[in-house]
Amino acid sequence: MYYCKNDACKHLKPYITLRGLMAHVRCCHSNSPMGSDAGFQSAAPQISSEHSSSQIDTYIDMDYDYGHGTADNNMLTAQNNAADTQNCPTALHEEIVGFKAEPYGIVPGNDSQDLCLSELEYRIASYATENELSKSSYTGLISLIGSVIEHCPGASTQPDISIQSIESLNYKISLGNKSRYSIPFKTVEIDPADIDGFPERHIEEFRREAGKIFFSYRDIIALCELLFSYRPFWDHTILNAAIVTRDGERVYTDIYSGNWWENGQRKLPKGDVLLAIMLASDQADVSANGREKAWHLYLKLGNTPKAIRNKDKEKASRVLAYFPVIKKSARYGNLEWYRTARKAAFHHCLRIVLGPLANNGNEIKSIFLRGPHNKIYKCVPMLACYTADLPEQRLLSLTMSGNAAMSCPRCFEQTSNFKDLPANTILLRSTKLMKDMFQHALALENNNQQADAYNMRRTYSMSTVKNAFWEIPGFDIYRSLLVDDLHQLGGVYEHLVNCIEQSIKEKRNGVRLIRRVDERASQLPPYRKLRQFHNGFFLSNLRNVAYAELKDHMAILLVVIHDLVDPQFIISMRYFIDFYFSATSKEHTDASLQIVQDSLEDFQKYSAIFAKYSKSGLAFPKKHMLSKYVGDIRNMGCIDGYSTQQSEHQHKKDAKSPAKRTNKRYSSVKQMAEFVHRRDLLFDMQAQNSQPRIEKPNLGVQPTTHKLISKLNPSSINELFASHVNVGQFERLIRSFLDTRMEGRNSTRNLSNMPKLDTEIVTRYQTLIIDDYDVDGICVREKVHARENYHGRDRYDYAIFRDGESGHIYGADNGRTWAKSILQRIIHFFGSRSSSQFILFQTSAAANSTAMMHYIAVTL
Repeated sequence: MYYCKNDACKHLKPYITLRGLMAHVRCCHSNSPMGSDAGFQSAAPQISSEHSSSQIDTYIDMDYDYGHGTADNNMLTAQNNAADTQNCPTALHEEIVGFKAEPYGIVPGNDSQDLCLSELEYRIASYATENELSKSSYTGLISLIGSVIEHCPGASTQPDISIQSIESLNYKISLGNKSRYSIPFKTVEIDPADIDGFPERHIEEFRREAGKIFFSYRDIIALCELLFSYRPFWDHTILNAAIVTRDGERVYTDIYSGNWWENGQRKLPKGDVLLAIMLASDQADVSANGREKAWHLYLKLGNTPKAIRNKDKEKASRVLAYFPVIKKSARYGNLEWYRTARKAAFHHCLRIVLGPLANNGNEIKSIFLRGPHNKIYKCVPMLACYTADLPEQRLLSLTMSGNAAMSCPRCFEQTSNFKDLPANTILLRSTKLMKDMFQHALALENNNQQADAYNMRRTYSMSTVKNAFWEIPGFDIYRSLLVDDLHQLGGVYEHLVNCIEQSIKEKRNGVRLIRRVDERASQLPPYRKLRQFHNGFFLSNLRNVAYAELKDHMAILLVVIHDLVDPQFIISMRYFIDFYFSATSKEHTDASLQIVQDSLEDFQKYSAIFAKYSKSGLAFPKKHMLSKYVGDIRNMGCIDGYSTQQSEHQHKKDAKSPAKRTNKRYSSVKQMAEFVHRRDLLFDMQAQNSQPRIEKPNLGVQPTTHKLISKLNPSSINELFASHVNVGQFERLIRSFLDTRMEGRNSTRNLSNMPKLDTEIVTRYQTLIIDDYDVDGICVREKVHARENYHGRDRYDYAIFRDGESGHIYGADNGRTWAKSILQRIIHFFGSRSSSQFILFQTSAAANSTAMMHYIAVTL
């Protein structure tokens, strides 16, 4: 039952339907204030229901800006909502672990230094450096700028450009070499005779085969101090670990919120800062033919938030060293001594670059560094993570490949058991354990038990080379090797898809079924982030598949194969996809991590069907690494904080671009290092003179907002209706929709009883913008443009309307069926679709006298 809440009625007469109450309001309370402004007053009549515990107001204020140009009140409301969000129960709360970091003093004087470049000269230098201009191109740019300035009307004075050539620019930059921001590379030639663990009997053969070996590196302590005291990061630098919670539940976001930093912080003396060093290395092709390669070692600090350190423009990740690329030998490549020599040379370079952090005892070395706001902090450097792909993880841990009995670089699980989830009691590798086993193998050799030593190394996947990380306290390389979404998750997915393709091909009509899958993948309707694969769907038809393509491939896999393969394939892949997307979330709780673990166990339960089509029977290392995701997230935070995607993307600026500035000779590594040094110095000198950021990241959950822009002319709906003869039918269509939304099964066909439309307040727009925010406060924006076709196809999947009672925006997912039917009918009424546009229908309170306001955006 419904009652009128107007004081004149005194709740006397009940109404069975909402329509009856609406008719009563229009008849008996027509003199009540029902204008567009008065309808939002608290004195407006209201409607209540005895079956509902909540009262529904007749008029509801909608705090949205629809582009009318009067957004002051809406902006104020949005600011108030944002302020309330900070104190809402869904906001993140941080509790510092251990003792708060305390500075030991402050560096006196002005920290700013200058290259004596004007603003115009700095912009020219930045453009030339970032775009790797040649001498002739740079001279042409200066000449062009001079001509433009000379012919610029009204210019009373001509600016003087002192950097007329590349040589003069490099000289200007070299003036800053004496500043603390200058951290040049030191290039040394590696002599195989000086390498610890190098096969002594093959030194001359190695020299003839590999030639001269050059290694370029920077001072690791100076580079850490530069990043730790970087002026733009002053207000964001993390000095303490924290336990992050939301609604009382533990949340894992960045490295500082994980168990590793928490445990390390509790062991530090009072006031000390844990310096979380993050390393990453990978070989990259720097030539089009793939013959020339560069091997970079990147450094960044976990004390810089991941929202900053993962962006290239922030320069929070720097090149620490360039490893020598010792190519595989066609003559000696399969010999054990040559592989051992390459490993020994790599770890010799690591000893050089990590040498300043070495300590004589087992205690971690403490160093005093300049930090935020030029304050001095006592820092304890520790290796947070070393990001690398699987072959490089084996090189770092000095473990053998998959032919060994225990080939995992992080634990002692049997290679044959990689197809199963490991037990919780599996023994993990550690620096102490591996050093003891290495010494035991040496003792066996010294006791003339070479066969036993060989079998021991083969069984436990050990090398004869001494690991460089054993000499640095706090740098446990085995714990620092973490999971990776780019190579590991992507590699497992590619393996499973290849198994599915193989199973389809083995069917009687396999070729026809493969063709059917390709047709389905190429004929999907266009939608945001829905990729169409026109050149074949399976990975055997794709070349150099990018990570984003794999995610798009994953989104439609089950759709195109669901009825062509064994149902167990579908069930298993569904659980793997659930595991994939849940594991790569940007925020985790204990509950979400349990979902990740459950998805992995369900995938493992049904994955046996893939073993028949897998050469290894699913016993391969990347499959084994899936069991380590939950533990790594608890220890080090979410995967996006240490993914190899960042280092792979950094190759463009620090590998491929510098390589273009070299002459491709033996000294190319030194030339790349000099280019990177000049570029970093130019950037740092300018950045250190700028003011630090003052904005803070929003940790609260923001509501979804939307607005309409690009107002059409004429904007009035009446002017549009004036050019069409079927306006009455169109109006009946909209009014019937509103009546059905309110009454459900009690809707009527009588037009007089339906809600009325006030077309005076309707405005037409062409673009709809929807801003959605995830729990990290990251905005996901979608722009919906009204078009009559999309890539030559009619598109009827836009129907966005707002229900004032629930406060939700319904889009193509929830309103797809309704969208297709109503838009086809609208197009039929209006006839031609020559002009494509959004029309926003807003039914005013005076028109329908209901408890909700409806907004309908349709595409014509």
